[in-house]
Amino acid sequence: MRIGFLTGAITCISLTLFGQIYQIKRFGISEGLPNAMVVTTYEDRLGYLWIGTNGGGLSRYDGSAFFNFDTQDGLPSEDIYSIHEDNVNNLWITTSSGLAFFNGRKFSVVIDSAKED
Repeated sequence: MRIGFLTGAITCISLTLFGQIYQIKRFGISEGLPNAMVVTTYEDRLGYLWIGTNGGGLSRYDGSAFFNFDTQDGLPSEDIYSIHEDNVNNLWITTSSGLAFFNGRKFSVVIDSAKED
């Protein structure tokens, strides 16, 4: 009797612990990404998901829409390698042609290897 009760209690507890359901969303060009080849991702302090692509630039996802950035917005290249955030909320973006940072309003190029001799 005690073993049956104990077994039932453990089963109920384990079912509630592992009963979590995770949603997985897939995003591609049809959802707003500029390029399907994702190289890096980063979630900033505000909860935005930043996505660096190979040849499509940088995208910011706010939970409902993508906002895309490329060389016309100030990036040195559209091949994004990595994204990091500093302690004053600037995003630092390494690309195939250099380094840029985003202060929340605009991109500034720190190193542009395409323009160096």
